[in-house]
Amino acid sequence: MLRCGYLLASFVTKAVYYIADIDAPDPIPLIQKETESIVDVTESNTGDVYFTTGRTIYQLVPPL
Repeated sequence: MLRCGYLLASFVTKAVYYIADIDAPDPIPLIQKETESIVDVTESNTGDVYFTTGRTIYQLVPPL
């Protein structure tokens, strides 16, 4: 699970990036869509992370 850090959804690059430290950003792409732009990323009150394109809502399952 991503316990600390930031998630950034990028409409232009069609990706969700993980940034561990905002003072020394080294973004790691977690998801990159080929055909659809990513509109938003959010965390539910249970800690699950979701991102959406213009058509679908996806749940983000972080890598181990």
